[in-house]
Amino acid sequence: MEENTMAVQHGELISQRQACKRFRVAPATLRSRVRRGQIATFENPLDQRSMLFRVSDLQELARIRPVQGRVA
Repeated sequence: MEENTMAVQHGELISQRQACKRFRVAPATLRSRVRRGQIATFENPLDQRSMLFRVSDLQELARIRPVQGRVA
């Protein structure tokens, strides 16, 4: 597991910074997905101001994200 990565019963949790880097997404995009209810967040016990994301949720969003610039 990466540094500052936490594990819970339903899977690995990562910080917003780690999520942005790993899934190549902007912080504003993650916040927007959270507001729309498309992705769940979890409270960081070490810092209540920061959000944690379940990796499996992010992977699911990455799978359904359309590829831009492709012509069928």
